[in-house]
Amino acid sequence: MPLSNKFQELVDRISRQREKLLASVSGLSEAQLNYKQDDNSWSVNDVLNHVSLVDEANAKLTSIMLKKVRAETQPPDPSPDGSELHSLDEIFKVMSVSKFQAPEFVAPHAHSSVEASLNRLKESRERMLSNLEQLDGLDLRELTHPHPFAGPLNTYQWVLIAGAHEHRHAEQIERMKSQPGFPK
Repeated sequence: MPLSNKFQELVDRISRQREKLLASVSGLSEAQLNYKQDDNSWSVNDVLNHVSLVDEANAKLTSIMLKKVRAETQPPDPSPDGSELHSLDEIFKVMSVSKFQAPEFVAPHAHSSVEASLNRLKESRERMLSNLEQLDGLDLRELTHPHPFAGPLNTYQWVLIAGAHEHRHAEQIERMKSQPGFPK
């Protein structure tokens, strides 16, 4: 079943951001994937592991939202042809210049391989998209959950922030690759 315009543009956005993330790590050697500028820095592998953990949490959150919708009667979306793409513009401005400390539950685990992280990303995205298909057509503006840095976000905004998180880390990986000590 096709998605509403509102959901399709959200899915298109996060899909492009995922493609950017995957392109940023494509073709990297083991040395490049595991390079750390210093003991306090993350490697590309660490970044991928972190992103996969966050994406799993986001997929789980969409499952929670789906359960809430099923438990409570949710009205239909009054504007399925509308857009939510700019609903976080102000928050993204603040977040783009801020440095964050990952909460412990999404901190990278040194024992995770790149392959495992990429598989987790694939599986969590499939789960999220399945949940979004089931949420489509409902008014999700009041269905909120707190974000650790941005405060309460509605379901549309959670989808946006999931993609933005991957975009942010794809840019981080590109900066890492341009460091003088990064293996060639």
